[in-house]
Amino acid sequence: MDRLYLFGFNEKPILRDGWYDPERFEGGPLFRATAAEARLFLGERDVDEVILICSARPTLVGEPLRAALLDRWERTTPIVISTDAWHIRRYVPLRHGQVVGDLKIVVENPWWPGRAFGCGDRRSVGLLVSAVRLLTQFNVEKNSRDHEPKA
Repeated sequence: MDRLYLFGFNEKPILRDGWYDPERFEGGPLFRATAAEARLFLGERDVDEVILICSARPTLVGEPLRAALLDRWERTTPIVISTDAWHIRRYVPLRHGQVVGDLKIVVENPWWPGRAFGCGDRRSVGLLVSAVRLLTQFNVEKNSRDHEPKA
């Protein structure tokens, strides 16, 4: 069964260490920022694809955010965020339907909101995540067919 976790509403069951409290920028979506390292707990579910809706603030920092998703087999899925927009980033296990367990987010170049905004915020912040969707094989195939060009 597919699962959609909206941050600020129902994400707590999949969060492990490395996540800050929910917040939002200028009326945008609720999100949680990661520390330099954070973990998503995908449990014992068979996962075919994990979709993250995520962002960063590279215009404040002056460089793209560079991060990676690491699974328990040490496979790395790189993430580079070079604009302040919200982006879709995907993780696909080696085999469809694999039990992934924890998915680790590692940020190569975290930033400090206190420095960027000139305030007393001393957190080291990485990726900003507003939603996570866990897909099963059935829906991965259906979504692919829905987006095929029509003849």
